[in-house]
Amino acid sequence: MQRLRRYVLIHLLLLWACSANCGILSNVLVNPGFELGTSDVPSGWTPWGNAWRQGLPSHSGTNAGKLFGNWSATTNFSYFYQTFPASRGQVWSGTAWAFNSSDDLMRGANRAYLTIGFFDAGHTGILFCASPKQLIGTSPTNQWIPISASARAPWNTAYASFILNFMQVSNESGSARFDDCEFGLATTSMVRFANRDWIVYDWSWDWVNRTNMTIFSTNRVSVDSNGWLHLSIREENGHWWCAELESVDWLGYGEYAWSVEGPLDRLESNTILGLFCFDEPRGETHYEIDIEISRSLIGGYENNLLYTVQPWYIWENGYQTPLVLTNTETTHRFQWTPGKAHWQGYYGHDREPIDSSHLFAERVYESDNVPVPPARCEINFWLCEGLAPPDTQYLDVVIKDFRFKPFEGVLLHDDFDDGSRSNIWSELGWSSHEIEETDGCLRVRPGLGWETAGYMTGRKMGWGESVLEYTFSALLKTVRVDEAQSGDDIAAILSFCSETNNAWWATNALTLESLYDSDNDCLTLIFFTKDRLPQTWGRTNFIGTVTNATRYFAEGGVDLRLTLNKDSYKLAACRTNGVPVAMSVDSGSLTGLHGLSWRLDRGYWQIGAWNADPARGSVFWDRTDIRVDAPRESPFRVDLQAAGDGSELSWSSCFYRTYSVMTSTNLSQGFSPYATNISPVPPLNLYTDLLNSAGAVFYRIGSSADVLR
Repeated sequence: MQRLRRYVLIHLLLLWACSANCGILSNVLVNPGFELGTSDVPSGWTPWGNAWRQGLPSHSGTNAGKLFGNWSATTNFSYFYQTFPASRGQVWSGTAWAFNSSDDLMRGANRAYLTIGFFDAGHTGILFCASPKQLIGTSPTNQWIPISASARAPWNTAYASFILNFMQVSNESGSARFDDCEFGLATTSMVRFANRDWIVYDWSWDWVNRTNMTIFSTNRVSVDSNGWLHLSIREENGHWWCAELESVDWLGYGEYAWSVEGPLDRLESNTILGLFCFDEPRGETHYEIDIEISRSLIGGYENNLLYTVQPWYIWENGYQTPLVLTNTETTHRFQWTPGKAHWQGYYGHDREPIDSSHLFAERVYESDNVPVPPARCEINFWLCEGLAPPDTQYLDVVIKDFRFKPFEGVLLHDDFDDGSRSNIWSELGWSSHEIEETDGCLRVRPGLGWETAGYMTGRKMGWGESVLEYTFSALLKTVRVDEAQSGDDIAAILSFCSETNNAWWATNALTLESLYDSDNDCLTLIFFTKDRLPQTWGRTNFIGTVTNATRYFAEGGVDLRLTLNKDSYKLAACRTNGVPVAMSVDSGSLTGLHGLSWRLDRGYWQIGAWNADPARGSVFWDRTDIRVDAPRESPFRVDLQAAGDGSELSWSSCFYRTYSVMTSTNLSQGFSPYATNISPVPPLNLYTDLLNSAGAVFYRIGSSADVLR
């Protein structure tokens, strides 16, 4: 997306707020009406600057909060606030009644407003969100005016604050009163589009000095009886309201395609249509791929089609081309695969362009700048810098469909047969250790002091939060013990860690240990997971023992596999031919809930070993892989029922599959295709265009994967 978020990077200050039609589930504020307190100090509130509890006038009761300037700097602030525990993804909403008294009128550029602030565990501010409606010098006097704000907590949020602000500019006089405040988790609006649920909520972007605001409203997003999505921009009560929605589902690598209807090349000059996938920046790392149609972001006299990987200010990340259309039906898509983004725009709403003449734009970009999953899909239609459009003729967009086709394939592979470390890896370990690629294996001989040594991916990889399945695997070729002890001698380690630390030190990690005891010739497999637990292995999910380990090593090794989706895990230890090895289950289960959170949705894959001091030895890894797959479809139910003058065929369906209907009037002659390439409409597909025959008709439903490979 979107210059909106680009300004965040330039100014380093994010002010993101809602007009807040959102309802509040429960008011968490203490003393919301300022009735309780000692003299001028209200109970429950933390004041800063000139912030006092005062008597009448009040909205209700006999007291209110009063704020005015400090006369301490050209721009200074006074405020009240309260803070509460919060977490990423929550939507918080706040309201208050504000009063501009004629006895102490707001002057000059002074402002009073509501802010919602989000903070990390160390109480460092992450995001501050100002209300669109604010008290200024021209606000009505002696009237209680409702103001509100709402926003979603970003990554790393630990606290949310409700803040009543007074901004004094150039030591101008005046004061503001606040009363009857509310703050709490907000209800969210949802729409159903393209057989998916989407979140719609009100928020605004403050461009300059809290005056120019791009405001998004739930009223500007709708879905008609055809299932088409309508986005609009309209003026109402002195503000221009824009449209935005985001998918509930977390997606990842794959194809994102939007079927759009309308003259996109004629949209008003300062409008921006954004079609993109996004996850909020984490520090200096960005996770966003954009399609944008705009004249404002680049400037000029015609709309441009922009293809961007964020951050936009790295020049090779962006691409633009003039958009001149000869047809109002267009498809806009990008294919996101590891290290690559491929954009296309073409005429029509087919899954593929009919021929090359229908293609009007294309770009292929391969770079380490291409982000890693997960991400949500977002769609918005908005006004650059919050300015009114020069005309109102082209302020509507219709999107008939959105399709996501997940990528299925290998994310990482190394068979360690090139004799040197690939550039995908960095070395893990801190003391005297030996790491080499020899005889088609990665040999790791850790140092002393329980050091973990081996390889670690040089950049983060993503896996979490979607319905896709990620399989982490490695072939443990053999283990060689040079100096044995009683009990375990050496551990082969596979880990995925949120930081570049090893699995013990990392804050969030999953770890599969294979402890080898040479005296008993056995491997003990232990699977750990942890969330915010540095300097521990975390929760033990499984312990199992493989006896006669040297027999499996002699046969080629033990293939260790860990498959994860957003909620659960599945472990396997197999021979090289795929047959499971004999293993006793000592505790836990080979399948279960992993208990991991979004804090490990991206991380570093590690493959290595550690010695159990004073024992010494080496671990030999033959290969390692990470791959992603769409979930395998469970058996589906098929029904045939009378419907009106005909019949209706129905079957249970799911995303990432396409279906076909086959018919037969004589089973001995088999089935013939009747309808193919039918898109899923989860959870149930209906088909009524059935074969008209005087005799018996038999139907069969076929299913195939609809994935990007």
